[in-house]
Amino acid sequence: KLLSDDGLSQQERDNPGWWHGPGMKRSADEKARDLLSFQQGLNDPGSAIFRRVHALEDRAVHGLTANGDRDHDLDQVEAPKRYADIGQALPQANGKYVQNLAKMYVDTTKDLDGKSRQMIREHTPDTLDKILYATGKVLDSLMPVPGMDWLAGKLLDVAVPNHGGLSSDAETILDTSLMVGGLLMGGLDR
Repeated sequence: KLLSDDGLSQQERDNPGWWHGPGMKRSADEKARDLLSFQQGLNDPGSAIFRRVHALEDRAVHGLTANGDRDHDLDQVEAPKRYADIGQALPQANGKYVQNLAKMYVDTTKDLDGKSRQMIREHTPDTLDKILYATGKVLDSLMPVPGMDWLAGKLLDVAVPNHGGLSSDAETILDTSLMVGGLLMGGLDR
């Protein structure tokens, strides 16, 4: 959307209401073209893309670094990476140029998100959270009194929010493993 003066993507302009339909998929070539066009605009100080991105980043970075001084509920953080800085150290021109450029944008986005979370003191799950949550799930599955595993699970969700940062796939694997393990252990008691 930052590619256009009207804030609409080419997809929205070509097919109004596309987001209400079954979903339009852009090809890898179209995505690569858009990324390269965006980067070209960021490299040109006279372009509308350059002006819009710099204005957005200036507001965002100022908000992140200055709010800690005015609001006791917010911490001051160091300035995050900026999209505009990517043009200063572009990846090597090779067969993976577009992937490497996209990774630089993803890394910059993650840095901005991390700094935002740090400013508002939002806990970001780490490896210890995942271990605590998985250990809690194992202990929950060993509860001998019917219904206590449910209560212990609810208490675990409060103690370690967001499932300790486990993805839904990882949590499914953990639950399946505990279920199979419980069946095997139950069969061994006989």
